[in-house]
Amino acid sequence: MARLRTLLLSLLLGVVAPCGAGAQWRASLELSGARLQLDAQPSAGALSLGGAVARDDARTSFDLSALATLGADARRTTQAFAAATLFGAHGRAARWSLGADGGAYTERGTDASLSGYLVARERFVFRRSGAWAGLAVGGVRDRGDDFGVRMGDAGLWHAVGRLRAAATATLVDTRAVSVVQGVWVTEPATYSDAGADLRWSSRDAGVAGALALRATLGARLISRGADGATRKGFGGADVELAVRPRVMLTAAAGRQLSDLARGTPASRYVALGLRVALRDEAPAARSHTTRAPNAPRVLIERGAGGEALLVVIAPAASVIEITGTLTDWEPVALESRGGRFVLAHAVASGTHRLLVRADGGPWTPPANLPAAADEDGARTALLVVP
Repeated sequence: MARLRTLLLSLLLGVVAPCGAGAQWRASLELSGARLQLDAQPSAGALSLGGAVARDDARTSFDLSALATLGADARRTTQAFAAATLFGAHGRAARWSLGADGGAYTERGTDASLSGYLVARERFVFRRSGAWAGLAVGGVRDRGDDFGVRMGDAGLWHAVGRLRAAATATLVDTRAVSVVQGVWVTEPATYSDAGADLRWSSRDAGVAGALALRATLGARLISRGADGATRKGFGGADVELAVRPRVMLTAAAGRQLSDLARGTPASRYVALGLRVALRDEAPAARSHTTRAPNAPRVLIERGAGGEALLVVIAPAASVIEITGTLTDWEPVALESRGGRFVLAHAVASGTHRLLVRADGGPWTPPANLPAAADEDGARTALLVVP
C-alpha cells in the first residue's frame, strides 16, 4: 500500500504542476480490477492503479505514466512500472524522443526483480503513415543476479479514416536464470517478437459515446536460453467506452509472454476498469501557436438550411486545401469566394482534427484553432462543431 500511496502522490503532483504559457496538458487516473493467471498457477484477483500526465507545446512534449498492480494470489505478487519520455519539436517528417522506464516485480518469499532502461527513438510521420526505430540499454536484477539488456525495436503504421494498423518488431538480448537438474544457472537469452496492432475509434476520444477498439496479435519468433528454441503466441483485445466527456469504461483480455528484460512471468488476464481524465485539451486561449497575421483561419458558419459549413479565411491565398478526419485525411481543395474558401459539403457535429495548406505550401494547423499532438506525434488542429 505504501507504493500505491507514493504512486498516487506522484501523479497528483504531476497534475498540479504549472505549465508554461501556450502549453497544453492532459492527465488521467485509472482504477481496474483483474483476474490473473501467472505461469500455470491458479487464477486470482488483482487490483491496479495507474495514471498518466502529458504536457505539450510547439517545441517539446513530455509524457509520464505509471502503473501498480497488487495480486491476491498465493504468491502475493506485486508489479509496478513507470516511464517518462521527452519528445522533440513537432514536425511532419521526423521527431526524436528520449525516455527512461523502470519496473519491479515481487513474489512472497523471493527477491524482487528490478529493471531500468534508457530509450532513444526516431519517429517519421507522413500525414497518415509513419515509422519508428529505437534502441534501449539497461539492466535487470532477477533473483539477486544482475544482467545487462540491449533492445531494439522498429515499426510501421498506416491510418485509413479512423482505422490505424501497425506492424512491430522487437529484439531483446540479455541473460536468464533457470533451474537445471535442481541447480540455478544463468545463460544467454535472446528473443525476437513480431506483432500486429489494429485500432479503431468511432469518433475522437473523450467525446461522450465514443467507442475505441484495439486488438493485438503476435509471436515470439526466436528464443534461446531459459525457454529453449520455442515459438509462442501472444495477443489481446481492449475496449474503451466514453460514458461522459471525461469518464471512460475500459475492458481488456489477453495473454502476455514472460519478459526477461523486466523479470515478469507469462500471464493471462481479464480486466475491467474506470478511467477519469482529470484534465483534457487546454482551452483555445492557451493553445494557439504563434503564426503570421495572414495565416489561414477556420470558421464554422450556418447555411440556409441550418447546416454547418466550414469556411477558411485566407485573403492572400489563391488555393486552399484541407485534410483531416473530415476528409478521411485526403487533401480536398475548397471553393474560392474572394478570399473566403468554402468546403462543398456540410460538416458533422463533434470534434475533428484538421490541417490547412495554402498555395501548395506546408500543412499547418489554422491560426485560430487550438492544436495538439496526436498519438504519433503529428500536430493537428482541433475543430469543435456544435
